[in-house]
Amino acid sequence: MPPSPKLPPPSSSSQPYCDVYVLHGGNIEIPSTLVLAESDGGREDEPLLIPCLSFLLVHSKSKKTFLFDLGVSENWKECYPPAVQKLMKIAPFRVDVAPGRDVNATLGTEKIDEIDYICLSHFHWDHVGDTKPFIDNRRSVFVVGKETLELVERGYPKNQEAYVSGELLPFSPSNERILALSPTGANGNPQEWAPIGPFPYALDFFKDGSLYIVDAPGHCPGHINVLARTSSDGGWVYLGGDSAHSRKLILRESPDKVEVPVDWRLGCVHMDKEASEDTMRRIREVWGLPRVRVMIAHDTEWYEENKDVRESWWPEKLPSL
Repeated sequence: MPPSPKLPPPSSSSQPYCDVYVLHGGNIEIPSTLVLAESDGGREDEPLLIPCLSFLLVHSKSKKTFLFDLGVSENWKECYPPAVQKLMKIAPFRVDVAPGRDVNATLGTEKIDEIDYICLSHFHWDHVGDTKPFIDNRRSVFVVGKETLELVERGYPKNQEAYVSGELLPFSPSNERILALSPTGANGNPQEWAPIGPFPYALDFFKDGSLYIVDAPGHCPGHINVLARTSSDGGWVYLGGDSAHSRKLILRESPDKVEVPVDWRLGCVHMDKEASEDTMRRIREVWGLPRVRVMIAHDTEWYEENKDVRESWWPEKLPSL
């Protein structure tokens, strides 16, 4: 296998970057066989407790705030469509988010009113939290994959069987507060997508090399990741969303074939298994580069190591490598 393409070096000693903060968006307990093949530790009788992590990025120069995913809302029974409530009973999923401990409560009203961008990796219920306060603040611009926008437009209650709420985004006649991204264009306007490292499509969001939106196909339509610099001298973080639900699927010894489970009664957790395997392989490549930290939304290993470490969570900054 040829060596992985490197990430771009800093443009100067004053290269812009992003400070990164981790927020806990609750835990969910799911059948381990939903996300792990038997060869990776999936067991029919062994549930898996996984965290739902959210990430606040703050641009080093402009101080623009960029919030990636919202985890699970403490008001999930009121926020989520009936189809989601039904699915959670069938699976079964167990939601664990204490009152006053979800992302919104942790940030507080004052900080919510200061958020410039809300980026949702995709439309699934354990990532969208409660977007209403960010809609109401009349400030936050929502960044989503183009397919996510399309799904929300025809969501619940317009479609009574939809798994996504039609009230997830701040719709208006011009949709001026929604930036729907795709390598083929956003809201009908051309976007400058280009390769970065092992990824074929990335968008330089702030146009200064500090934060990139990465097209990450496989899990579901419109799924996007974030690659951000964490220092002016070469540190990076890759936020993988649901590209994988366990590090085991990325850091396996045979990366050419990343197996994801397909035999659970709800089917494979990824809608496009082949594309998902390819995305995981690319994440594994970037993980092997110097000074690159990789975190997925359900990063159980990181959570277990840091759940009781106060310095690992907002308002403390995630250290740059």
